[in-house]
Amino acid sequence: MSARGMGAFAFVFAVTLGGCSFALDFQEECSSDNDCANRGASFFCDAGFCEQRQVISASGPCTKIYGADPRQALPNTVFTIGIALPKSGLLADAGQRMDEAVALAVSEMNQLSGVLGVALAAVSCDTKTTNEGALEAVDHLVNVVGVDAIIGAGASSFTINAFTNIAAPAGVLMISPSATSPALTGIPDQSLLWRTVASDAIQGLAIARLIDQVQLGKVAVIHQSDAYGTGLSIEVNNLLCSETTAFTCDNENFKLYNYPVDDPIVRDQAFATIVTQLVSSPPDVIVLIGFPADGSAFINQASAAGVAPQYILTDGLRAPALLGQEEGVEPISDVNILECVVGTNPASPSGELFETFEDRWLGQFAQPPHPFSANAYDATYLLAFALAAARGAGVDSLDSLRGQDLAAGLARMSSGDRVEVGFQNFTNAVRILSESPTSTIDVVGISGPLDFDSTTGEAPSGIELWRFAPSAGEIVNLGVVLDDQNVYKGGELVPSQPAAECLGRREWP
Repeated sequence: MSARGMGAFAFVFAVTLGGCSFALDFQEECSSDNDCANRGASFFCDAGFCEQRQVISASGPCTKIYGADPRQALPNTVFTIGIALPKSGLLADAGQRMDEAVALAVSEMNQLSGVLGVALAAVSCDTKTTNEGALEAVDHLVNVVGVDAIIGAGASSFTINAFTNIAAPAGVLMISPSATSPALTGIPDQSLLWRTVASDAIQGLAIARLIDQVQLGKVAVIHQSDAYGTGLSIEVNNLLCSETTAFTCDNENFKLYNYPVDDPIVRDQAFATIVTQLVSSPPDVIVLIGFPADGSAFINQASAAGVAPQYILTDGLRAPALLGQEEGVEPISDVNILECVVGTNPASPSGELFETFEDRWLGQFAQPPHPFSANAYDATYLLAFALAAARGAGVDSLDSLRGQDLAAGLARMSSGDRVEVGFQNFTNAVRILSESPTSTIDVVGISGPLDFDSTTGEAPSGIELWRFAPSAGEIVNLGVVLDDQNVYKGGELVPSQPAAECLGRREWP
């Protein structure tokens, strides 16, 4: 029986001498959501009756709940956050690993009694690696589930669209573990858009310094035409062509190309045009910015036409799919090219803190963590800390909690007592933040220091190099090439064979 059927109306039965008649007295049971609070956190008032929100469903964008179940909880006992990440489509591998990281963090914190007795829940939604999927997932989380914070939405363009069109107007905070485009920095966000991953302004600097160091003459940058690809290509262009490099930046030595991402047929036509131009004017290096299916399709087209430069790939192409380990993605067919690729991405976590995290991870999941898993894990802990900070600032009810309260809490994470993300320090961090409206902590994440700029909601990060090892079916890290203070470290790296002597070219890095 539905909620409306359970006491939602009363029967008044009357019998008259002239016969039997029934009178139905439909009594409204609510005039606002507060009148339904005794039913549970997921009930709301709809046309005078208490109805339960469809938080998850097999056919909708959101299919799982991690942690406490908000549908069964009493009011003000569960803090529900949303997860909007790609669990299908081109970025499914990364999205699934990030989703699992949120689940792990929620489980750990709930074992420690949550935030001042408030349990955590995470509603997991699939953005399908499409803009439409991201909008659908975030709309469900905001307007059906009613969350105040969302982790996601994966790729930069999806994050920007979902935040601008849905989350921001509703006052909901979003924190992304993987949206790297510099375009996020300048969005008017009322302090509601944050990220635990470095801006591509930093990755662009690393690429420019790398090209400058090895003194390559002709450079072509080829990028997908979305916020991620366009933003990173602009950074490479501006930094490589600045006065701080020795690179000769003119129309002969530096060329910029873009391709559409929505239609594979149109994309391949654009690739054919680009390859024709590259054949007539071969570059020494191609910086390729995209996602796995696009990247492998372009490299294979270029290789078939005889274009075989050194490639620098970016973080979106750091994927086992290019080695043939993912169904539906064409692998790079030329092993000589594959072995000679180097790539950049935000530095992978390391050290004792990460090793402890990795041990717990491997005890829970079959696949190892993705580099962005640590960023998603950190984002989950940060939202719990932000809730504790909101309590310290006087927000004593989840009903009155807003995204701005959580944003104000995140601004208190970059100074004070050092706190390492994880269950060891969780209870103490919650205590400190909840003691007063001004108490602060200095959070060090599994992904690295989280010294947020309070105006941009961003934290610094190092950039590392990587390459493929086709014979082992692996992706190998070569080390940090740009540290979290923007100091270039390329000269300190030991070149890794066979990438150091690829096709007789200059050493890398």
